[in-house]
Amino acid sequence: MKKELVEKLIKEGKTSQEIRKKVIGFPYKPSKEYFRKLGFEGEVAEKYESILQERDSMCSEERFEFITSQNVDLNNLIIDTCIFGQSKTIELMENADNVIILLAILNEMDKKKDVNQEDSYARKMAERIRWYTNLFLIDKEKYHLIPFAGYEKDMYPDDVIIQYLLMTEVTKRPTILTADTILANKADAFGLEYILYKPVEFVLKRKENNVADEVFETTNIEENSISQEEKLLKAKSKRYNSYSEGGIEVYLEGTNVIVKRYNDNAKVFYLKEGEYKEIEPDEQQIEQPIEELILVIPIVRKWSIHVIKLNIKNGELLKQDKEYGGLNEIYIDEWIDERVKDKITDIMY
Repeated sequence: MKKELVEKLIKEGKTSQEIRKKVIGFPYKPSKEYFRKLGFEGEVAEKYESILQERDSMCSEERFEFITSQNVDLNNLIIDTCIFGQSKTIELMENADNVIILLAILNEMDKKKDVNQEDSYARKMAERIRWYTNLFLIDKEKYHLIPFAGYEKDMYPDDVIIQYLLMTEVTKRPTILTADTILANKADAFGLEYILYKPVEFVLKRKENNVADEVFETTNIEENSISQEEKLLKAKSKRYNSYSEGGIEVYLEGTNVIVKRYNDNAKVFYLKEGEYKEIEPDEQQIEQPIEELILVIPIVRKWSIHVIKLNIKNGELLKQDKEYGGLNEIYIDEWIDERVKDKITDIMY
């Protein structure tokens, strides 16, 4: 049934994208090997591969979208090899101020840089990799090559990225840029920030009570998906009117400041009418005007605290932060207001 359905759709002039809406498991880059497995003879398999390659290139209607975690930083990215297969992910990398490339990823890129490949997608990715590896050496202020390949020999590159980020100080962690859903899931599990680029078509709905059928029905993309531009604008907005760290979330909502605290060991203070007040662990809604917020987060492994000062100006949160390793450092530092020093020092012990 699948063979006949595929052949019928090809003869009707359908693209690979359109066929995937009707046939379960139809690949994004159908090869002659795929057609042979369906039962087509060699010459016919090659013919259908060629037809769809030409048709897809002439009618590139594949729609993708960005799926992001809550507090992505578009200016500070750590990249995965697969981003070189998509022009939009490369565009994000080019627009960032700071891009990290781990040795494990560079090694993986090296394996994919051969331009003499049969598959057009792989060949295009190889060309991009060769171009950007040259750029890495030219623009060293932006592209940072980190000699980190993981603590275990032959560690999978995705896991190396996760390991590196978990070793990095929270306030300095870059956002993962990837087209790999598995890596995005791993990042989400560890509470790491990520930007995932994936086809909208993955949002599919099976016919009710017919899960074994070969025909899918897609949801209405225009009504049920947010465009990548909207997602990126939303992510950019969050950079300026929200902040999240150590189990504390702060964001602006109209004329109010919303604070959520999930970490019982952390403390949040706000300055209003000349007095610092502590926020309870429950969600709080503070009416403006307030002058500033002070977040105090313990860093257990280092026996220190991270102090974040958030000032509100023109509807944006302006951040300053410092790390303290002892009481003396806090008391002699004029950066912290005297009115709040006694309130926060007990969190260290």
